[in-house]
Amino acid sequence: MTRDCIPVLNPPEPLSQRAVKEGISSSLAKRHVSRFFRTHDLATAPDLPRFRHSHATVGSLSLNHLTYGAETTIGMPPLRDFYLLQWTLEGRATYRHEGTEQTADAGALYVVNPDRRYEKTWGPDCTQLIVRVDRSLLDEAVSEWGVEEHGYVLEPVLFAPAPAKEGPRTESLFAFLRALASDARGGLGWAHPRLAARAGGVLADLMLTGLHHSAGGRLARTGPTRPQALALAEEFIKVHARGPVHLDDIAEAAGVRPRTLHKAFQHHLGLSPIAYLRQVRLDLARRDLMEAGRSGRTVTDVATDCGFDHLSKFASSYKARYGESPSETVRRFRTG
Repeated sequence: MTRDCIPVLNPPEPLSQRAVKEGISSSLAKRHVSRFFRTHDLATAPDLPRFRHSHATVGSLSLNHLTYGAETTIGMPPLRDFYLLQWTLEGRATYRHEGTEQTADAGALYVVNPDRRYEKTWGPDCTQLIVRVDRSLLDEAVSEWGVEEHGYVLEPVLFAPAPAKEGPRTESLFAFLRALASDARGGLGWAHPRLAARAGGVLADLMLTGLHHSAGGRLARTGPTRPQALALAEEFIKVHARGPVHLDDIAEAAGVRPRTLHKAFQHHLGLSPIAYLRQVRLDLARRDLMEAGRSGRTVTDVATDCGFDHLSKFASSYKARYGESPSETVRRFRTG
């Protein structure tokens, strides 16, 4: 028996009990499905007695368990701002794009890219778990990996137009999709509000590391490189540290969104952009305090000049970093 004949192990079940009831017409099915994806062409039987759809959200991810119950062909315009991960749980789906044709049997995962029109035929017994993933999640993940051009993600990552099977490379991706579906149904785990906001980023990283795509050659390393946006942010902070600096200012200088910048700093430096700014200011203050004994400047003068508004907070942060108070530094270098 070939792997293609093996049923999907532990397939995700319908996501809720509020599925569309049986007996739906094709015109109603078209309007209903368009609400969750995009307006599209539909060719199928006038009535779809076995149509079934259930839906759930986990953070920004939209999960859909869908079957038409009859041979159905759809024509979908470019998605533009999102991807569709389509996991065939039963039956077969056939995808056509610009003269090419790919078949996704049970167990296969096909990614619809945001840049292209495609046509898809559902077999009469085809059931899929379809996850809508905002392009912004992939853009942010690519930015964090440091493979964008000139600090910006200009073009979307394009995934290979071929179905992926569950195996060593994709095992974590399929396991995560199972977990998402299960948690969405139970309202626990990744569906918990404290975790749901992170689910999209985790899925984006698993897509980049588990599937073949246009940025694969640049990701084939032992780990992420330092993004150019991070270097631009660090340079901006060092140049402007003595003046008023806000997170939005740093992100604008780096050419990325504040959330993307925050994640890049945490991933590569282990601290937030504002915490990094505070460290730069403390280093500047220490250098100035070493000279304060000869220049006649006070601790307050130095703290204010280095961007600190609260002297007590400055003093406590300084001592925590250098093991001595600002005034001790002044005294020590005055007599040294």
